[in-house]
Amino acid sequence: MYDPTTMSPGSYLYTVNASPCAPAVATVTVTEDPATVWYADADNDGAGDPNVSLMACAQPLGYVANDNDVCLGGPEPGQACNDGDPCTINDVVNGSCTCSGTFAGDSDNDGTCDPLDVCPGSPEPGMVCNDGNPFTTGDVVNGACACVGTPVPCTENVVLDLHTDNAGSETSWEIKDANSPFVVCSGNSYSSNSMISLNCCLVPGCYVLNVFDSFGDGMTTGGYVLRTVDGDRIIDNESDGQFTFQSSSPLGFCVPMGTDKLTVFTCDREDLSAGSVIVASANPAVAGEFGVGINRMMDTSSGSMTPMVRTAVASIRAMLRPERVVHLALMPAPTSS
Repeated sequence: MYDPTTMSPGSYLYTVNASPCAPAVATVTVTEDPATVWYADADNDGAGDPNVSLMACAQPLGYVANDNDVCLGGPEPGQACNDGDPCTINDVVNGSCTCSGTFAGDSDNDGTCDPLDVCPGSPEPGMVCNDGNPFTTGDVVNGACACVGTPVPCTENVVLDLHTDNAGSETSWEIKDANSPFVVCSGNSYSSNSMISLNCCLVPGCYVLNVFDSFGDGMTTGGYVLRTVDGDRIIDNESDGQFTFQSSSPLGFCVPMGTDKLTVFTCDREDLSAGSVIVASANPAVAGEFGVGINRMMDTSSGSMTPMVRTAVASIRAMLRPERVVHLALMPAPTSS
């Protein structure tokens, strides 16, 4: 019998004696297949554990021929993995057997990584934003990624009285915020030769009234008046629709209106020149000694102003009493363009 522990592979002559029969003789060639060392691959990463092995001619289940397992119990360095962080990409095992990825980025710099960014390119829902509307407050991004604010309630009602000419369909108007392009109220296409009253509710602040004519010949036989609901005129351009494409007041107007007014003698004067004096009704809250500080422009006894400072009255009054505005007749007349 061939014994691999004491014999070597090769050809052997075997004789079988079976008396009274003649001996039987045969030549047998013996070869050996050497056993292979197999290493356990408990984590199924294709790399074997150098500490766990066995010898076998064929590969046992759960064993591999190499002992290269650097990261026992997990993927090997360079292999893909999942580090559990949704803000990383291209996760791989590093040389320390740690799974780590590359930060995916925050393209809009809103503090939320791109994979979790509900609103790419803008702040996330609930974040503070600016909707561009000067008449809203508490602007935040909503669930639809839109910046939305809460409207500020309007409290100041004004009325625009339009007196159209024989081409009322050419007339349009707008009341816009004085410090932004935001239009609060507007209208167009009116009946010809008609008197039309149009209401607009405003938030306290400053505005500009623009009246337009699409043909460019103004409101030839018409005009307009902007007033409070109580009838106090803010801008009076009645029966003076002589402009081309646009008529507007360069100083605009502010609401709520103050109580300061011109005297009856000065109001509605159209014959004033650069050297004329205008007189306002007395207002103790802004009176002062003539020639001292800001009041050097006004004579407390007569209320008169010098021609060179007349155009500055509106801004000076605003500084003294920010909630007030100067009455219509203290503002320059509307300009035409």
